Amino acid sequence: MKVLAFDTATSVFSVALSTESGLWYSESNAGLHHEELVLSVANELLARAGIVPADLGAVACMQGPGSFTGIRIGFSAAKGIATALNIPLKTAPTLDCMAHSGAVWPGTVLPVIDAKAHRFFAVLYRGQTRISDYLDATVAELAAILETDPVLLTGPGADAFLPEVQHLLPDHRFFLDPHRNRGNAAVLLTVAQEGPALPMYLRKSAAES
Repeated sequence: MKVLAFDTATSVFSVALSTESGLWYSESNAGLHHEELVLSVANELLARAGIVPADLGAVACMQGPGSFTGIRIGFSAAKGIATALNIPLKTAPTLDCMAHSGAVWPGTVLPVIDAKAHRFFAVLYRGQTRISDYLDATVAELAAILETDPVLLTGPGADAFLPEVQHLLPDHRFFLDPHRNRGNAAVLLTVAQEGPALPMYLRKSAAES
């Protein structure tokens, strides 16, 4: 099946296209310019793969959490394509996709997204099993639920999170995932599932609060 996937949840914007012939991928640090890029990059990947939109069998996007604007842009693009082509829309939680690179890590995997106001969106994984709820938490709150095993920090908030958590847990072993700042559209192709297509917001947007 030919599947197109969008990751617009953070400033690292990525699009992936999977076909029977291979994988096409684009990634850039888009900042706040996802809306300008999402369809043009998708069309570029389709052209590189030698297919047209009508050939797609499904489309996928990040469910969240992440940037409110970015998630909405991803959902709008994916829903528009799915509706126009009458194909399934698949989603996956952003933090699950970020944890995917640590599936063989012999300890806890902690993907984090800087949620501002001294808080982080986070979840705890061990292997391929999620072991916590999806959280909007302070560093102290996350430190309090970590066990003694080594922690792999991943996601775009890892670099900001590390010095704060080390201050609270100086004897704990933390490691930075070398892929922590990568886009995850290619992971979406693997883990996204068809189901209720609703964004995951762990808090209200600044405009709503």
